[in-house]
Amino acid sequence: MAGDKSAAQTFTIGTVACLIAAMAESGVVVGQKHYTIMHQIDNSRTVSGYEHFFREAKKEAKRTNDKIASGEIKVDGGSPNKKANAGGKTATLASGEKKAPKRGTKNKKSVDDESDDGKASPSKRVKAESEQD
Repeated sequence: MAGDKSAAQTFTIGTVACLIAAMAESGVVVGQKHYTIMHQIDNSRTVSGYEHFFREAKKEAKRTNDKIASGEIKVDGGSPNKKANAGGKTATLASGEKKAPKRGTKNKKSVDDESDDGKASPSKRVKAESEQD
């Protein structure tokens, strides 16, 4: 990558904060998991180093998201991240942020479970009848 202009390019805190705010509007909250991945990819900083490095940008992004929530800044970024709103349900954290539910947490009944009326499912009935013979 010698001579590559992008290798020497730097970004201001404002630009990074804008990116983090846009990601938060789409349902992505930059956190420990992302810092760990960045450390594994780049290995130029520790996980804690990344956390410290992004601290100011995350504060600025929070202020930007607060302005968006109050209507001071209007955004029309299209539909939110599909993964972030799986099932259309969100949970509210203590900080007031919205968080998407974890995938695959619905209470799924297996075919062998009893039905709601208390009777055995058809597969259990067939199995029980064959055992009685």
